[in-house]
Amino acid sequence: MNRDWESVFTTWSQGPSKTEQERAENAERQIRQAIHDSEKLRNRNIKVFTQGSYRNRVNVRKDSDVDIGVVCFDTFFPVYPDDNVKAELNKSFSDGVYTYALFKNELEEALVSRFGREAVSRGSKSFDIKENTYRVESDVAAFFEHRRYTSVTHYLSGVEMIPDDYTPPRVRNWPEQHYQ
Repeated sequence: MNRDWESVFTTWSQGPSKTEQERAENAERQIRQAIHDSEKLRNRNIKVFTQGSYRNRVNVRKDSDVDIGVVCFDTFFPVYPDDNVKAELNKSFSDGVYTYALFKNELEEALVSRFGREAVSRGSKSFDIKENTYRVESDVAAFFEHRRYTSVTHYLSGVEMIPDDYTPPRVRNWPEQHYQ
């Protein structure tokens, strides 16, 4: 097969069409609505954001899903620079009672309630939401905030997940810093 790769790459490098853009925005809006409609999640401190190739505008046109992160700030995963900082901060913090596993299960319930069981499948790291004529396919990842403390008064904020199969044991990412 003799392909004109220059044309293929030119097509791929174009931004999404108006229809593709609308379908991606619809997917994100529907995920936000699923969280809002959930009695278990609506009052949590949650942020929904696009990430990955779609957000960075490097996705392959007509052949991409949208990656969506859902981060809950009600509980966080800390990393301390040393035991002194940890001891000082532990005077102010207590172990969270809202677990990551519970959050991920509640997010799954909300997504299934909105999209139907047949449209939502759970993977180790994310939920896959099948596309339809209204929205593009979506990968939805659940996160807690990750705090990397540099001192008692400062930390870097990222996101962290625990895959269902624990391989790797935890995934940490810095989506805002990556995007900037």
